[in-house]
Amino acid sequence: MWELTAGQPWLVNALAYETCFRNKAGRDRSRPVTADDIHAARERLILRRETHLDQLTDKLQEERVRRVVEPLLSGGGESRFSTRDLEYGRDLGLIAQHGPLRIANPIYAEVVPRELAYAAQEGLVQETAWYVDADGALNLSRLLAAFQEFFREHSEHWIERFQYREAGPQGLTQTRAYMERCGAAEGHSVVFDRTEGTSWDRKMFRREETAGGPPVTVWGM
Repeated sequence: MWELTAGQPWLVNALAYETCFRNKAGRDRSRPVTADDIHAARERLILRRETHLDQLTDKLQEERVRRVVEPLLSGGGESRFSTRDLEYGRDLGLIAQHGPLRIANPIYAEVVPRELAYAAQEGLVQETAWYVDADGALNLSRLLAAFQEFFREHSEHWIERFQYREAGPQGLTQTRAYMERCGAAEGHSVVFDRTEGTSWDRKMFRREETAGGPPVTVWGM
């Protein structure tokens, strides 16, 4: 619980209630509460876009919040926020109070990028038949290959609509951590190269990364 929430009171209470009361299996007092139960509760809270989380992500539209959060999502880059911007982010509970600059807790760190992509995700009108296999599983290689072509054709217009333009890639370590948590045998990481003057022939690639853990397919855009 502490690792996921860093002690944020609403999150602690929400996870406990979700695990022990809303979850039917959790009402059985003869069985222990496990880490898997807590992780499952976390996912349900995020997918339901609970009011607290929804209100928090509304703050992402504020310019002074964006100046602080954007460098955190992009993994570095120039910071253009003021001390007052940082204090405001901390007062909201979105930014950690002490230590290295970071999102306050892992749940918020997962909610923020999901929320930023939510409107675009809901607006997709693609039929799923061409990238879903007969067993109902996603054919990620086919899907991401098609997305590469889509991004090449529409990236300028698409990125200009995206408020957090500097936020793009995830590192391999985080991808493998997700794979381990979910028991996934297949992992993919998409890297957006927005360097001025770089040709599409250099930006677009596909390669397998096997060093340091299970294989991850890296897609260049």
